[in-house]
Amino acid sequence: MLCANHLSLQDPILLTLVMGQKLRYMAKEELFKNKLLASVIRSFGAFPVKRGSGDMGIIEASSEIVEGGEILMVFPQGTRDKHRKGLKGHTGAARIACRSGVKILPVGITDNYRLFGRLCVHIGTPVDCSLYQGKELSQTEYVGITQSVMGQIYDLSGIHPKKRIGDAK
Repeated sequence: MLCANHLSLQDPILLTLVMGQKLRYMAKEELFKNKLLASVIRSFGAFPVKRGSGDMGIIEASSEIVEGGEILMVFPQGTRDKHRKGLKGHTGAARIACRSGVKILPVGITDNYRLFGRLCVHIGTPVDCSLYQGKELSQTEYVGITQSVMGQIYDLSGIHPKKRIGDAK
């Protein structure tokens, strides 16, 4: 599983190109209302998610993706961080990784997204969640894993939020 900061709509395409293979990722369901856009983003590995609902079905579907050997790309903030403030991360990625026993690869994107601007992708140290597979973790434990991943992402991307906390979702 790959977890990255999310700065631009281009991030899924950028990370797919950098990784050199198809990545699966969640995209807000509103993007799938336009048939042309839905077709394009599905071709890049997107699948719809209803944001803000705490849907455990998406945890199951995502777990099936990684257990099937595909790489799941997650933006733990759940939305673009347009102003580079370092939004807090949601615990969904930690839940998926712990349930499936996979590693989380933190990735930090630095950019200015200008024509001929510099764009860098920095790869962190994997967080091994296999130790937690099959175990029931507390919300505090999921938040701790999320904090570890988000800390690496922000260190890699040069974003320094005032607080690095996992969301209670």
